[in-house]
Amino acid sequence: MKLITILAIAISLTMVTTATAQLQVLQNGNTIVGGGNSSFPYATTKLSVNGSTSVKSRLEIMNLNNTNAGWGGQIRFTSNNLSGINHLIADNGAHEMILFPGYSHSDASSRKVSVFGALNVYGYASLAGGGYFSDRNLKENITKLEGSLDKVLKLQGVNFSWKKGVLIKEGDEQVDITSGLPNGKQLGFIAQDVEAVVPEVVNTTSSGYKSLEYHTITALLVEAMKEQQSQIKALEEQLTVLNEVLEKQKEGAFIEENISVSLSQNIPNPFADTAKIKYSLPESYGDGILMISDLQGKALNTIALKVGLDQVLEISSEKLQNGIYLYSMVVEGKVLKTRRFVISK
Repeated sequence: MKLITILAIAISLTMVTTATAQLQVLQNGNTIVGGGNSSFPYATTKLSVNGSTSVKSRLEIMNLNNTNAGWGGQIRFTSNNLSGINHLIADNGAHEMILFPGYSHSDASSRKVSVFGALNVYGYASLAGGGYFSDRNLKENITKLEGSLDKVLKLQGVNFSWKKGVLIKEGDEQVDITSGLPNGKQLGFIAQDVEAVVPEVVNTTSSGYKSLEYHTITALLVEAMKEQQSQIKALEEQLTVLNEVLEKQKEGAFIEENISVSLSQNIPNPFADTAKIKYSLPESYGDGILMISDLQGKALNTIALKVGLDQVLEISSEKLQNGIYLYSMVVEGKVLKTRRFVISK
């Protein structure tokens, strides 16, 4: 009987010793789970766990001393020796959540937080600096943007104000995705309108609402400006040639010998298909032609003119591109009158 009692006591002591090694309650009431001693990191806290920990359902951290002006409850991740390496503080201060990737908030500027995957921010976000990955080595299927100016002209900027109280479900919670957005009149685009023109810059989020990548529109604007500048340059060149033609008229290069000779402006002007021209050519002048030329003076077409007053002929844009052209009344090799017209198809 004594032997059985001794064995029972020994087994009990062994179990207590083993349990004590895994669960220790220090003299100050603090508890260590998973082994360790009073020098175990953070053994000065009420509960220290040496090993992996699982929590089913919800874990709440409360700081009853939290005020509007103070720091809230904190979750800290640090290295084993408390050096601050790989240290992250999540601080739920009043009305905000703050991440400090460093030993304290004082050295946060030298640290970084990396997010892999999608990140949804519901509310207003601001930052002092940043950038987007745009390295050629990360891209493929690179092609030149075409028709950028036409797309920009189709975009419609608007003024608007954000709605309030728009709720979505995140997990078990109802979240107001507009609670942190600025008040008052705003300006921008409507994502659905932009999607109809440039679908590449619009995404549909997991909540079903559409987001717009404003920063990528800059590429479209750059190419649109380049296209517009090319058009401006072409018009400037045409204007230079036209001014030279006008100067030649002033110098008498184009002869207007008789007031009875007339050549009216085509109607309509500009035109896309056909236009009519009224003219008068006295019989004393003989046969004449209407010569159509470009601004450099190169003849593109000729039409025979009938002699007489108040004649009408028709010209066509069929073989002409958009641009500015000249038509001249020519008799016996002399240019009597000249006018310009515009093709706009």
